[in-house]
Amino acid sequence: MIYLSRLFNVYVFIKQSGPFIGILFVNMNCMQSVGHAFPATVLSVLRQGVLLIPLLFLLSAALGLNGVISGQSISDCVTVVLSVILWHKVKSSVMTESGDTR
Repeated sequence: MIYLSRLFNVYVFIKQSGPFIGILFVNMNCMQSVGHAFPATVLSVLRQGVLLIPLLFLLSAALGLNGVISGQSISDCVTVVLSVILWHKVKSSVMTESGDTR
């Protein structure tokens, strides 16, 4: 029975960041398609390395297994917010370069 409760906890935390992770991938693909691959690479490294690894250590010490499970969701949500900010900057940069004043 304890395994079912842990499996349910995993499902709940994945479900929390699941809808938002699509925004990250769309933003990263858009950045790459307009010739700005570096910000997309930074986001990818940030999500799986710079944010996730320290979060796993900190949250596992504080919350145990639940901390490890929630680390991925927290990392994803922070990266999605940063990707939206970066995409707006890249988009305005591309529009300025093309002469579009919308």
